[in-house]
Amino acid sequence: MSAIYTGLFLIGLGFLVKAFPNLIAGYNTMSQKQKENVDIEGLATFMRNALLFLRLQFFN
Repeated sequence: MSAIYTGLFLIGLGFLVKAFPNLIAGYNTMSQKQKENVDIEGLATFMRNALLFLRLQFFN
């Protein structure tokens, strides 16, 4: 049962990171000039996919 809760948590966290990129560690503390050098769409998509992939590990 805890695997289901953990999986749902990771799914929710993945979509929250995609919607609110400031949740990514370190990104919210960068200066505006540093943030301009980051492909935030690509990074947020990668983080979402990584969290969704981690979810698969709980259902094996």
